[in-house]
Order: sequence, then structure tokens, then C-alpha cells
Amino acid sequence: MEQDDFSDRLRRIEARKGPSDLQNPEPAIRSARKRKSSGNLRPTLIIATMLFGAIGAMWGILYMERGGSFSDIRDKVAARAGGLDLGFMELPSFQEVVFESAMDNQQEKLAERRAAEAEARARTLIAPPRAPREVPTEPVATARLGTVFGAGYAASQSGTPIALDSIMVGFQPTGPDTPIGAPEFFEYNSECTLRPVGTAEKFINVNVGYAQNEAPVQTLDDAVIHASLEDAIKEAIGDGHSPGMLSVARGGRSAIDVIVTDTSAPLYMMLQTLGGNIIWNIHAAPGVEIAHIALVANASSGLTGNIGDASFEAIRAADFGNQMDFYSYRGEPEDLECMARPFRKPDESWGAWAGAKRGNTLDGNLLFMRDNGHDAYDHWFTQTMGFDSAENLLSANEAGAVLVGNLSSELFSAPDAPGTFYVERHDHILTGPAAAREAETIRLYSELVAQAAGGDHRGTIPEPQDLGGALAEAAVVGGQRRNFGEMVMNNNLVEEVVSLTELNGHRTASLSQWFTMDDMLADDEAMPPEELRDIYAMLRGPKLLQAFCKDTLVEIASKCSMYRASVRSFNRNDMDAFEVRADFAYIPNYAIGDVTRISNGEFISAGLRDQLTGRGMTSPEDRRSFLADIEKVCDELRKEYGNCLIDTAKFFLDRPSPRDDSAEVAQGFGSVSVYTVETRFEEGNLLEKAEEILAQIQTP
Repeated sequence: MEQDDFSDRLRRIEARKGPSDLQNPEPAIRSARKRKSSGNLRPTLIIATMLFGAIGAMWGILYMERGGSFSDIRDKVAARAGGLDLGFMELPSFQEVVFESAMDNQQEKLAERRAAEAEARARTLIAPPRAPREVPTEPVATARLGTVFGAGYAASQSGTPIALDSIMVGFQPTGPDTPIGAPEFFEYNSECTLRPVGTAEKFINVNVGYAQNEAPVQTLDDAVIHASLEDAIKEAIGDGHSPGMLSVARGGRSAIDVIVTDTSAPLYMMLQTLGGNIIWNIHAAPGVEIAHIALVANASSGLTGNIGDASFEAIRAADFGNQMDFYSYRGEPEDLECMARPFRKPDESWGAWAGAKRGNTLDGNLLFMRDNGHDAYDHWFTQTMGFDSAENLLSANEAGAVLVGNLSSELFSAPDAPGTFYVERHDHILTGPAAAREAETIRLYSELVAQAAGGDHRGTIPEPQDLGGALAEAAVVGGQRRNFGEMVMNNNLVEEVVSLTELNGHRTASLSQWFTMDDMLADDEAMPPEELRDIYAMLRGPKLLQAFCKDTLVEIASKCSMYRASVRSFNRNDMDAFEVRADFAYIPNYAIGDVTRISNGEFISAGLRDQLTGRGMTSPEDRRSFLADIEKVCDELRKEYGNCLIDTAKFFLDRPSPRDDSAEVAQGFGSVSVYTVETRFEEGNLLEKAEEILAQIQTP
């Protein structure tokens, strides 16, 4: 660090501390009221401070071990401070210097990150899919829920991992670009039963918790697309930005390769998984005869590959309920009808088993829950099949492939043509290479967003708006004397609240208004289907409130921006309606005042509601008049406290204010804040004073 930079940093810290004669003699009694958040930097800054403080402490200890002393360290810091007159001020601690450096660095990084995120949102509507989870490469490993077989290996009944290249010639595990056959729809069993095993058939029992491979297919339904978009757009406008980089459902599926070499008898294969959205891809060796396949999963499952003339059926356990939490279930297994969720029985191969033996409560609870679930599943299994779920079992927590049968000395190859893809009916089934499926996914969502937005979605949340007029004189925020703990726990809060350059959530004005769908449509535009109206409202509603920024806030602001928005749908007066609310951050055009003479202060607030019954707040003139009254309250309070700002204003155009506890209808609400040393009664005193001033202002 250059000497001049170091000196500047010391000056900034000293300016923040201020001379000792500015200390308020009144002890700072902290309020139990929750402080306003200063953003997401606080945890990062605390960690950074602890880290740098530890490094500083180690450096100091090492220096003193070499013969130095604390006074030597102090002298070195003083020498780095250049021309500062240290005789008239307390030298900042090393931690404060480090903290200031960490704070500046994190602020810069946060600004850079926010700018990059805004650019990405403007450029990209739908966020790229998440990267696939890494598959372990070791042949076999132990996880909390049991055995995990690595990439390139198949699970076997003995528990031994079998290398795939020792089973088949040039075998390629199912992946996102694997060719797959044309879809053929099937229906899940409506009854909670399965065809029994024939007398000449051999029962094959496979239960895999989770599949590793990414399947080359996506299945989406319109209801899922709509719900996914609603959630993503709601989050976007709630964060104060137009939709962009939306995380949406893609309907991805996973796959398990089932390699079958057992030629001893016609096979009845029961393929089970506690997960969902799994496709079982069958690879049968020459001479294998598969008589029947039964799929059992908690959610959806599908089938493809070389199944010959086999019949098949599927049970989706969620169709029959029993989705309870088995942590708390205390009934008997027979109390549950059709509990067909394929829980595996815990044993010593589970990592949680060893943890529970060591006294780990979480592991013990996990085993208890899974064992309860398995008991219930085993009861259904036994009632359905005539034997228990351990019969000829091949079990794994996670695998990309399983081997049914013995390892032959002769390798076989898969057929060239992909088999039929059996799947339940969906509105959209996407197959083909991964890139083509991703392009189709983006098209489905993008076209719907463009339709619902009525054009460019990037204007859903308007850009910040300059309101003209002269800027207020910047509030003085230097000169505060803060101890190191105060700097860590309350960093930058005061500066953010009184800033005349930053639009943030510390100063907001809100507007809430009801609209019908007709209000949001163009004159010749058709009414959208009912299931799309919430999306339409979220993409069109916030813009309808943008005029509030200028027609109302011009009274107190030089600049404003829609900080966040929300849309809720209701049936109002036997009519579908939408309550649209926008919170506008604003930069004041009035002088906030001086907050420099307060030691370890805190912002306290007083909420005020409009007392004039004839003012309904539906017109900009009425709203500006109310804000002018609140500003006059601040002017009076500033004479006593030295500072005051309007931290909140709320206008409810179609309903009374929630703060209204009288018979009179009041639709305007405001809150003023002052920065002071809060005693036990100071906030109550502030409210009493503010209400008295407002009553005087509004009394004819």
C-alpha cells in the first residue's frame, strides 16, 4: 500500500471517530428493536475482519518475538501515516485500518457483481441450466444413505462394482445426447396392485435410491411452466428488476442403465426407486427373456431400451397418498394402505450407521425415519407380491448402471436402433440432442413471457427517473466516534440512510392500487386464459404505477426508482382483480441534517397517518399535500434533533391504511426518522412530538 493511500485511510477513520469533545455524555442505551438491515455485506465483512484481524495479530506477535514491542508497531503505523499530527488524535487500531480496507474492497466487489448481474439479466431471459452434479469416479464409495457406485461401473447383487467395459462392447452410459426412440404413452396403475410372479418366472428385485445419468429427454406440462414462471417473475419484481436470468423448471429426467445377462428363466423385473423422473434403459444380452417389468417409484418413471415382448406396468406411489414424514410416524405398517414408496432398509453399508453408533443424533434420526418407511413399504410389498422386499435384492443408494445376472466372459453389444420410449402423457416431450432441447425450452418460456408482457419484458420495472430540481445539501456523516465492534455490526448504515446518491431501501414511498385484467390489456387485445392472468398482471401491473414516481414524489425527491413490486390476485366484488403495489426508493430534495455529533446512535421512527378525512389520496395533489405535511413535521423535529428524514410513505388508493384503528378512513401513512442516542423512552417521545406537530399543521 502506498504511503499516501495509507494516510488517506487513516484520515477517513479519524474523521469517522471525531474529536473527543463531540462525544455525547449520555450513555447509549440500545433499543431492543431490530435494526434496519445494511445489506448482504455484513456477514462477509465480519468474516473478513476476523480473518484480517487474526493475520494482524499473528504479524504483531511474530514482530514482538523478534524483539519488537507494541510501541514499535505503533511507531511504524505512525510513520506510515505521513504528515498526520498524531499528538492531537487517538491512533486508529490496526483492526480499524484493516476493516476500512476490507469494507472498501467488499463495496467495490458488490458494485461490480450487481452491475454484472444487471447486464446478464438484460441480455438473457432464461438462465442456463444448472451444471450436472459431478458423478464420483471411484468404483464404489460409502455415503450417508448407503453405497454409491462410480461412473463407468455397474452395481451388482453382491455389492461388487463391475466395470461396464467388461460387460459390453463399446458401451456408452445413457447421457444427454443418447438417441432415444419415439414416445409411447402409458397410464399408471389405478389400483395399488401388481401382476403376480408366474410360476416359471424368476423374480428380479432392483431398488436404487437415485440415478446418476442425465437422460436425453425432458417432459414439461403447461401447468408446471406457468407455475415456474410465476415464481420466477414474482421473485424478480420483488427484487426490483425486470425479469431476466430466470431459473425455471426444465422437466429434466435422470436415467439408469439396466444391463441384463441372466438367461436362466423368463424374468419378472421389479425396478424401484424412491426418487422420481427416472428412465430405466434396458440392455438385454442375447438369450435373455424378459416376461414382465414392474416400475415402482414415488413419482414418475419411464422405460426404454431392448425389452423384447415384455409386458410392463407402473405404480406412482404419490397417487395413493402416504407422503407423511416418517420421522414422526408412530403407527403400525398395516395402518397405511398402499404405502408404495420404495424405502430401502438401512444397514451397516450406510454412512449414517457408523455416525449413529458414535452418537450422532441427526444420523440416528435419519436411520429411524428410513427404517420406519421401509417397514411400511415392506408390508405393502409382502401383501402385494407374496414375499418380502429382501427377496433376491440388488440395492444401492446411487448408481448409473446395474447388472442383472452374472458377468460373462463374452461381451455383447447394444442394438443399433433405440427402443420405444414409454412415458406418461405430457404437454411437451422434448427429445434429441441437449442443445436442441435447451433451445426448445427457451422458446417455450420466451414466447409466453413476450405474450404476457405485451412486448418487451425488459420494461416491467421502469428505469430510475430524475425528477428535476436542485439536489439537497448532503448530510454530514463524518465525525462519528465508533468503537471497533460498532463498525463491524453497524457498518455503513448511517451513510446509506442519509446518502444523496444511492437509491436503497432505507427511504421508500409505496403505492397500492387495484386493477382488473381489462385495465392491463390493450383495447383490441383478447382476454388471456385464466391460468395465465397472474403472469400477465405481474408483467404489466408495475408499469401502471410508474407515474406515481413523478406526480407524487416530486414533492420530496430529486430522483426515484421502483425498488420492488408485488402483485396479488383476489376475487373482489365478484370480479377478478389484482392488487399491485410498488415501493419506490427516493433521493431527498430536502436537507436531512447533521448526524455527526451522536455517539453510537440509532435511527428511531415515528409513524403518522393522515388526519384530514376529506383527503382520499386518489389524486396526486392530495398525496403531494400529505407529503408536504410530513416534510413540515421533519422540519420541526430537525430543530431539536439536528436531523430528520421521511423514511416511509404509503398510499392505499383502494382501501384504508392498515395503521388506521379509528372509524375514519385514512389512506395515507408516513414515517419520519431521526438519528439520536435512544433512551428507553425516546422513541415514544418522538412519536408524541411528531403527532402533536402534525395535528397543529393539519388543524384548520
